[in-house]
Amino acid sequence: MKKIGLLFILCMLFLPNNLFSQKGNEELELVQDIFGISKQQMIMDYMQLSDAEGKKFWAVYGEYENERVSLVNKRIEKLKKFYDENTEFDDETAKTITMDLLDNDIARAELHKKYFKKFTTAVGAYTAAKFFQVENYIETSVELSIQENIPFLGDLEEGFLELPEN
Repeated sequence: MKKIGLLFILCMLFLPNNLFSQKGNEELELVQDIFGISKQQMIMDYMQLSDAEGKKFWAVYGEYENERVSLVNKRIEKLKKFYDENTEFDDETAKTITMDLLDNDIARAELHKKYFKKFTTAVGAYTAAKFFQVENYIETSVELSIQENIPFLGDLEEGFLELPEN
């Protein structure tokens, strides 16, 4: 039962908020593996900011990343706490973990909204939207890469789910 709990936690850890260690190193490595360049380099290449815009943008981006990583760390702490404290993975545990993770997802959406306003003030709404578009693309790509390598919850006892090839 503990094996199923661990696999569920890993699945939930790697879904909406992607693959992160407490310092975000795994996410950065995964982005590098997927795209062949670092996340920051990808953002720089896509955004193509002038020097003046870049100075304003990267100042806000640094604040954003600090808060984003803080949310990721809270998510990881909750998952570790539930795994360490629960020897059986029952309905109540699943409900509690899922609700905590959904609350974390809401906090992430609120963070995006907060920083969309800050980026808009710093570099304009178009550039802010452009950033969140590439941020979402990166996050979605990381999520897909992870999702392709984890089992569905109903298949945990069976091992990894094999989907038919097209």
